[in-house]
Parts: sequence; C-alpha cells; structure tokens
Amino acid sequence: MPFPYLIGTFGAFVSLRDPVPTRKAMAEIGAAGPIAGFLAAVPLLFLAQYLEGIFKPIGNYIPFILNYPEIYHIFGIVEPSNVPIFPMVFAVWVGMFATAMNLIPAGQLDGGHIARGILGPRSYILGYIFIGFLFYLTITYHYIGWLFLALFVIFMGMAHPPALNDYEKISRVDIGIAVFCLVMFALTFTALPIKP
Repeated sequence: MPFPYLIGTFGAFVSLRDPVPTRKAMAEIGAAGPIAGFLAAVPLLFLAQYLEGIFKPIGNYIPFILNYPEIYHIFGIVEPSNVPIFPMVFAVWVGMFATAMNLIPAGQLDGGHIARGILGPRSYILGYIFIGFLFYLTITYHYIGWLFLALFVIFMGMAHPPALNDYEKISRVDIGIAVFCLVMFALTFTALPIKP
C-alpha cells in the first residue's frame, strides 16, 4: 500500500484472487502478517526508547506531529512533540500505524480476510460499518488519509471471495487469533494519526 510522503510504503497488500481452501486458512492468512509485525514492533518500541535516550537526534524534524496509539500510553511512553524524532521511534510508529490500518476488517485488507474467515458471508456487514467509520473519521478529524484508505478499499472491492469450504466450523483457536487481532487493532489504532 503506497504512502506518498517520507515513508514510501505501508507494506504488502494481500489480494486473494484464487479461492482459499478453508475459512481457517483465510483467517490465518489475514492474521499472520499483522501478528508477526506487531510482535516484532513491541520489543523495538522499548529498544527505540532506550536508544533515543543515548543518541539524541539532531535536525530530523518531520513537518507534522505524531499522535501515538494506546500501546504507548499503556507502557507509559510519552514522546515530546517539540524535539526532533529519533528515526527508530518514527519507524516503530509507522509499524504500529500500518498494523492498525491492515487490521481494518474490510475488503481485501488483512482484517477483511480475518473477518471473512471467522464470520463467513456476514462479514460484509462489518466491512461496510468500518468503511462508514473511516468516512466519519475523515469528517470529524479532517484527516484525509482515512478517505484515501476507504476509497482504496472500495476500489479494490468490498466483496470478499469465499473459501472453497465455506461451511467449515471455526475452532476456538481461530476465534482466539481473531480476538488477539482485535486487541492489536485497539492498541495500535489512532483516530488522528498525524496533525500539522
């Protein structure tokens, strides 16, 4: 998913063109990337804080203020907004933000794969609710990034292809993975990621 400024990209986009064998596989395909990224980012969160205390960044200002997600507040990490940002702190923030974006349960996003695998055909309702939520955030916070993401998801297609075995029962393990992804989303999501 392209990001036109500073970052370059928010990572890979998994678009399922061929049928997935089972709903379990579909949910696991969607969950694998965000879980791996999140588990890698959490220790780097603390490493970035440690290195920031040793190596003071000089002159690498970015032209906006970052809002940090809930996981920073839970661990008591507060980043000042009036000083240069340590590059690793910025990289970890990008990773957290990308995780939240990918976990939105709509269309062909990772969250869409998870929702379709767990909820089956009813997942489209959740997808439309979250697309409406993105439009709401665009209007409320005047952050156009959510509008671009909503339009991107709509352009790529809100309809999610079913699994070949679309009637398979979902195990408790799969539901646990989905709940963990929901917790990750809550910890990494920020309604207004950046502001001038």
